[in-house]
Amino acid sequence: MNFNKFLLFSTLLIILGGTSFILAQSRFIEVPSGVGTLNEVIAGDTTATGERIDPENTVYVLERYGFYLLTGTISNTGFPLKIWTAEGGGTKPIIQPGVGEGGVSSPPFRPRGDFHIKGAYVTAMDELGQTHTVMFRLSADDIKIIAEDCHLDYTGQSIFRLDNKNNSVYVLNSVVSNSGSMASPDNGRGIDDRGNDIDIVVFENSTFYNFTSRILRDGGGKINYARVVHNTVVNVGQMGISFGEIIELEFKNNLFVNTSFFGKRSTSAWSSFDVLPLREDLVNQGVEQKLTILNNNFYTAPELINAQPDSILASPIFNAVSDSLINAIGTKDNLLNEAITFTDQPALPVDLVVANWDFTITPRPEFDRGGGGPEYGGVQLPFNFAYPTSTASYTYSTNGQPLGSLKWFGMVVGVDENLDEVPVNFTLENNYPNPFNPSTVIKYSVPELSNVNLKIYNSLGQVVKTLVNTTQAAGSYSLQWDGTSDIGVKVSSGIYIYRLTTDKFSASKKMMLLK
Repeated sequence: MNFNKFLLFSTLLIILGGTSFILAQSRFIEVPSGVGTLNEVIAGDTTATGERIDPENTVYVLERYGFYLLTGTISNTGFPLKIWTAEGGGTKPIIQPGVGEGGVSSPPFRPRGDFHIKGAYVTAMDELGQTHTVMFRLSADDIKIIAEDCHLDYTGQSIFRLDNKNNSVYVLNSVVSNSGSMASPDNGRGIDDRGNDIDIVVFENSTFYNFTSRILRDGGGKINYARVVHNTVVNVGQMGISFGEIIELEFKNNLFVNTSFFGKRSTSAWSSFDVLPLREDLVNQGVEQKLTILNNNFYTAPELINAQPDSILASPIFNAVSDSLINAIGTKDNLLNEAITFTDQPALPVDLVVANWDFTITPRPEFDRGGGGPEYGGVQLPFNFAYPTSTASYTYSTNGQPLGSLKWFGMVVGVDENLDEVPVNFTLENNYPNPFNPSTVIKYSVPELSNVNLKIYNSLGQVVKTLVNTTQAAGSYSLQWDGTSDIGVKVSSGIYIYRLTTDKFSASKKMMLLK
């Protein structure tokens, strides 16, 4: 199962050491900021007979600092849709439901084909402050949605609602916030599967804050594979993350602060982390459940626990079933329970704890939004979830980096060690994707304790980036290169060579960065 299948760019035939790469033609359509412009450009991109024009390779490009008021729900029935933000610095463009006659607006997106949105601020709150229940409503089988480098903010029920089966959801290098309200705290979800089976879920290097329910809600369907790595999760009321029945899970290097902070009744199964065993028919087919749970910090502020009524219990990290499974794999003691103070954090939701158990309280309190909203324009991140370098969490990840999203520290996800199997040979694998933009993953294996050096060179043989220069234990490793040099400068398009050198092994491979 491949992690994140990115698109290829430009039709070219390039010979790299005898290897031919055929790249797809990219067609970039610039969309001017304005009312209904995004709707009109996408809807009008057809031939005279109504057929889509090269949808597989078309990218709709938004302006930095742009404001896109939608005049209706954008849906892509039977074709892939890519909405990306122009490269360069500047504020993310805002995509917001516009209000028409009669004060009515429509939800933002209803994907019915693969969908990739990159670099945008998207809200389900319309220009009059009315919040739609869903931001992305996936309404076809077997489709994939990627939210990359986005801020997804404000929804009443869920960010992603999956009405159909075997969908995949990727949230990468993004911020997802403000889902749900205390008028209906059972809502307020990140992904809601509605009881449908999910193919893939990937949350990576992202931040989730202010959810009344949970960032993933299991409604009875199974998940084939989930990867939840290097995420910061703050202020989630009922639970934290609920996988339910899942075949394969990677859950590591995450920071969960104040999750399941409402507490629970004695009969409730609420917890910060929930996994269920596979059902009998899958077990009978020989399907095995594989859980990798490593190097995570779960912490809830005592002020929130103390605010819970006497009849309410503090929620555990794991419910009974999950706790049994975690004990079976032997990594429960690997967890941290460390207090974390962020650089600029939302106020502790003590009043939400009290109101959750007392519906006579009016008006209903809400999360500290930090003054955020689609109107705040120039400063689109009201909080800063960096934390002190003196904490154990700062170096506790499997690769020695901080737990949680690394975006708050200006870092990229580093070397990640596979502890499950010891390789028998030295290997250096092909990077993926290749060609790439903006980042690519490099994997390698060392069968014994080794001095490992992994560097990237330009076509002149000059060192561009040193990725690894240390002693490493036997294992399989992967890391991401984001196209920057050792001094943090974005490198130009071109051919690059990555070289792995140990005491007993040396290998090089070629890759291409295309912008």
